[in-house]
Amino acid sequence: MKKLRYTCVLCFILACSLSKANATIIFDNFGTGDSYIEDLGLGVGDVTIGEQDFASAFVPSNRGFLTQIWLAVGLSWGTNELDVFLVEDDGGQPSNNVLEQFHFIDAMGPFGVDNPPLSSKANGNTFLIAGDQYWLALSMTEPSAHAAWNLNNTGDTGPVAWRLDSGAWTVSSATRGAFRLAVPEPTTFALFAMGLTGLFLVRGNRLSEDV
Repeated sequence: MKKLRYTCVLCFILACSLSKANATIIFDNFGTGDSYIEDLGLGVGDVTIGEQDFASAFVPSNRGFLTQIWLAVGLSWGTNELDVFLVEDDGGQPSNNVLEQFHFIDAMGPFGVDNPPLSSKANGNTFLIAGDQYWLALSMTEPSAHAAWNLNNTGDTGPVAWRLDSGAWTVSSATRGAFRLAVPEPTTFALFAMGLTGLFLVRGNRLSEDV
């Protein structure tokens, strides 16, 4: 009987783990089939007057721990390395408080081509609150390189920000770069908690029986 109960709990926990693959999209401005504008983008990296960073704001439609991001970025020239920062909002502009950083190496296709979106799993520790504003900020790892964050083709506009040489941000409302973010389905949290509770209960029963 003990063995049966223990096996059932393990199966339930496994099912909970598998259910984590189901995601809730909390922001998405890609077009059909992950499409975007191929030949227009927000310049990141080397420009004639300095090194430029670009950021796009977003407001999550649901709360949860960030699980994955996607974005459309094409390389113009230079080293194929890109840093993406998820930061909090500070009075309508990107803050210095980095919640999570993503680093892409040799992942960008050439700008002007229909490349697959860049994608990265999150660390699972960044909790986003529905209705609050956050920013995705892009910066080239090598200052002499240049890339462009492809604009979305769905007509989505909102706050965008840019800065030169890590200076002050300038914010305006414009067409945002194409990107998407996901969190686990809300039921996943409840199932996972139930599975852990079941495991601890069975473990407690086994210890008491052994005594």
